[in-house]
Amino acid sequence: MRSWWGDRCDCGALLLEIADIGTLQFSRPDPAGELWRQWWYALGRARGLAFDIADRIDEALSDTGLVIQRRGRYQPVAATTAAKLVHALGFEQCVPAYLREIGVPAEQIEIHRRYLERVLDDDDVTVALFENTQYLARLKRP
Repeated sequence: MRSWWGDRCDCGALLLEIADIGTLQFSRPDPAGELWRQWWYALGRARGLAFDIADRIDEALSDTGLVIQRRGRYQPVAATTAAKLVHALGFEQCVPAYLREIGVPAEQIEIHRRYLERVLDDDDVTVALFENTQYLARLKRP
C-alpha cells in the first residue's frame, strides 16, 4: 500500500471520525435555540452536500478492502460556557453564508444570537454537542 507521502506502508490502518452536527441540542428546548438547524441543512443542500455518508460508511470501508475493527460513538454533554461556545462560534462562522446563500432574514439570525447570549453562562442549560462516530479499520488480510 502506498501512503499519502509516497513510501510503502504495510500497516493498512485508517482512523476515521464522523461528526453529526445536526444532533447538537440544548436542554430545555426552545424554538429560538433550534433555528440554526434548518439553516445548516438548507445551506448543505444548496452546496450539494450529502448528509447520508454516515449511513453508507460501513459499506464504503468494506468496498475499499477495509474491515472495521472498532467503532465507538459518543456525544459530549456539558453546561459550561466553553462547550456552548463551540456551537456559538460555529454558528457565527456560518452566518454570512446563511444570509447570502440561502437568504435567512437577519432578524432570524438575531433571534438565535439572543438565545445564545441568554444561555451561554446559564448552568441550568446544557448542550449536547454533535454526536461523533469513530472507526478504526484495517486492510483485510489474505
